[in-house]
Amino acid sequence: MEMGGVDFKPWLGRGLGEDRCFVCNLALDETSRSVEDVFPKWLQRRFPAWRDRALMLLPNLTGLPLRHFAIPCCKKCNNEHLSRLEKSVQQAFDLGPAAVERLGERTLRGWTVKIAYGSRRNDLRLRSDIRDRNSSTIATVKDLEGLAHLHDLLQECRGVAYVPNGHSTFATFLAQESGCELCDFDAIIPLGWPSPVILRLGKVVVVGAIDDRGLLNGLMTSPLFAVLRKTPLHPIQVRALAAMIIARSARLNPQAAPLKYGVSEKKLWIARAEANNRLPKTLKNDAPSADTVLASLLNETEGMVKEQGGALGLLRVREGHPTYIPFRHDERSLSAVERTALLPNSADLF
Repeated sequence: MEMGGVDFKPWLGRGLGEDRCFVCNLALDETSRSVEDVFPKWLQRRFPAWRDRALMLLPNLTGLPLRHFAIPCCKKCNNEHLSRLEKSVQQAFDLGPAAVERLGERTLRGWTVKIAYGSRRNDLRLRSDIRDRNSSTIATVKDLEGLAHLHDLLQECRGVAYVPNGHSTFATFLAQESGCELCDFDAIIPLGWPSPVILRLGKVVVVGAIDDRGLLNGLMTSPLFAVLRKTPLHPIQVRALAAMIIARSARLNPQAAPLKYGVSEKKLWIARAEANNRLPKTLKNDAPSADTVLASLLNETEGMVKEQGGALGLLRVREGHPTYIPFRHDERSLSAVERTALLPNSADLF
């Protein structure tokens, strides 16, 4: 990498110190220091209840408002590279799901990897017990070193890494809105490879995986997902989608999609190596089912989820028509929802 003139040397550190930029690892001083909002300011302004009062669940099952997801960053990465990324994403979200989809894989990967990696980087700053200043942090340096692949992908935002299309898989959906800043936001960012991410911001839903290397493409392009992309989704249905993606992700075999690295044009190239066709794309293991995941996401029993038809049943009814669940303010429990088939002549719902 050094001989290729690439401006990214991961062996020198990944910005894990409080005196280092979390993106480029620059040593920070009074002239270069700034703070990056993991969840951008425009998002926080749109959902001020989540910024100030509502709590995002952390890995240690405590909570934190969005405004406290803030990590050290140099002014160049913050005000140039990440600001440029956020501006294009904000404009697309203002326009709706179709505009967000037009952003393309690279922009969505850059934005979601900043949120996913940045959230975990923020855990490195937080004590597991806020009452005990000597308690361990929620994340360790070793935990962050285990996310080195995400930090590599983050370098795309500043133009020192190149990742071919097909590395990440995303899909956008239309969500119903209630007009409530609490009800109209959701973010699910599970730990572990392939870094699935599910974000619902008003009428726009983005789901996918940052590092699946194309292994989730079959699910994302399935007939069910194609139909659902024309369906106004209830928050419970968004979580059902999340459960399906998380459950499928848990079964993927990373050895079926190895990576290769190189340097060209002064950039670190990260590409999927030739697949080993003798290895299965998924592993038969004890990964949780979508219904089990959904029960956890909804804080319901798995029995209750199955009574409602499971994750798949909440999305599809007979003859292939999607399920339509009207969304009313603060109505987010399984027992309260009413379901009908969304028929082809129901275009007025859009």
